[in-house]
Formats: sequence, structure tokens, C-alpha cells
Amino acid sequence: MTLVVNLLGRSGVGKSGLAGAIVGKLKARHFLAEQVTEFAKSLILDGNIAALKNQSFVLGNQYHWVERCIGKTDIVVTDSPTLLSSIYAPPEYPQSFHDFVLWTHHAHDCVNFFLRRNDGSAYQNEVRVHDESDSYRREKLIEQLLAKNNIPFIELAVDANCVDRAVEHIVAAIRERGGYLTDLYDPT
Repeated sequence: MTLVVNLLGRSGVGKSGLAGAIVGKLKARHFLAEQVTEFAKSLILDGNIAALKNQSFVLGNQYHWVERCIGKTDIVVTDSPTLLSSIYAPPEYPQSFHDFVLWTHHAHDCVNFFLRRNDGSAYQNEVRVHDESDSYRREKLIEQLLAKNNIPFIELAVDANCVDRAVEHIVAAIRERGGYLTDLYDPT
């Protein structure tokens, strides 16, 4: 079994940087850990902003990027959990889309972190399509989604010690599940 670590939070809160740092610390502790980056950001970097409106496309690719790691690694850390497709979906998307998003989330054993940044750092617009006010609006939508669907999460303040706190939560979750997941993986 692979543990999926979902980093949730508003645009610009630090999900991508934190994901890389967490994976680095986990690897230093001899876990098989992989970072699954944000498919949507690859579209932005490619200049394919129109494709972002097709959240079915974004969801399918993000789910695939996570799914290809399942059973091959102990831990997957993603800065773009599939749940975010519900937040970014156009209003005309049917409820069945949102139900499917929830299914993709529940398909994996997850630890969810909700990130908050309270240090007053400036919002960075680079490689983003949303401005700061939209970022905060979507943060509230993420909170509502988690509450409405009773999705457990750990609130994590983004600060100098957050990587260590996140890693300790992840290691504790693995211990609760019976130890190293690597022992369950047989590459043959």
C-alpha cells in the first residue's frame, strides 16, 4: 500500500516547495518517496491556459500521475490533490463530476495537510492564472469542501519548521498502518 500525502491550500501558499522538501526529508530517512507535481502548472508553463478549463482533462492526468506510483513507492506527496479539480471546475459541471473527484480522493490511503501562511509574505503571480483575492476565495472553498465531505486533515502553518512537523505526521501515519510500506512491495 502506498500512502498519498495531499497538500491542500490556496494558490501561492507554498505547496510545491513544501512537497519537494518533504520528499527530500523522507528519502533521507530511507522511505521510498516520490513527488507528484501539479499537472495544471505544466499546462500553464506550456502556455495552454485553455486546457485548464477542462477539469476532466486535468483531473484525469493528475490522477494518472499519482496512480502510476501506487504500489511502487511508500509515499507519494502531491501539491495538487485531485480534490482541487472540484474547486477549479466550471460552475456548469454536473454533480457527478464532483462525486467522481471525491472517488479519486478516496481511492487512496491519504494524509491531508491544509496549509496556511501567516507570515505576510507577498503573493507571487508568476506561473499562476489566479490573482491573490481569487486565491483566498478558493482557500475558503477548499475548507468548505473538506468540511462538507468530512475529509480529515491536519492544519499546517507554513513556517521554518513545517517540513519537520509534516514528516513527523507522515511517519506516525505509517507506523499506525503497521510500519514501512516498502516491505509490502515485491518488484517481481
